[in-house]
Amino acid sequence: MNPETITDLGYITQLFYPPQILNKGLLRKIYVELGNTLNLTECKEIPNGFRFVSQVPESKETVEYLITQDRITIRDQFVTGGLELFWRRVETLSKKAQKSFKIPVFLSQTCLIRILANPKPVNDSRQFIGNMVCSFQPQNLSLFERPAQAVGLRFYFPRTSTFLYDFNVKIESRVADVTKIWLENAARFFRPIPIDNLSVIHDNLRIARDFLVKNVTNFLTQYNKRREV
Repeated sequence: MNPETITDLGYITQLFYPPQILNKGLLRKIYVELGNTLNLTECKEIPNGFRFVSQVPESKETVEYLITQDRITIRDQFVTGGLELFWRRVETLSKKAQKSFKIPVFLSQTCLIRILANPKPVNDSRQFIGNMVCSFQPQNLSLFERPAQAVGLRFYFPRTSTFLYDFNVKIESRVADVTKIWLENAARFFRPIPIDNLSVIHDNLRIARDFLVKNVTNFLTQYNKRREV
């Protein structure tokens, strides 16, 4: 894998809090007050809450904000501004929601980080993962009796006494473009986040992303050398 080709594809985070009775008027007020700051273009009522949407101008990037009875969800697809911009969006909405609904604490957080990278030295991610990482041979794969469009690996790293979070990592060839490797980390952080220390949200996002761009990348790049020897 070529670490220099890493690009961010999407981020999702959820912040959980004790169930609230949401006031629709306050939710609409949040939409109006944050409209310019977050470039909001759509407000829609959904079961148990509201959905705000921001379409980044001259870009495919779409940011979705959901406020429901027990969580805030922020989804950023086709990322262009990187993790720091995503964090500022999360911080803006979480602060406003906390003050509006007097949320006492965020009980836990989940993060989903997706990035893309090019395989190396081959140009087909199926060959890189299947042949170079997993050492699959044609005779092994022939038992499927049909060609495979994608190949991948999954690793689960549980919470421990040292790491108070778990990771569910996927390494896959991208179906839409086999010249790309799809890397995904679904992370769960179980420690409550105090309202006066929301920077923990940013730290959790960074930890989840760093595991992909450092640890998972180091794991994959070791197979570049094996092919070249």
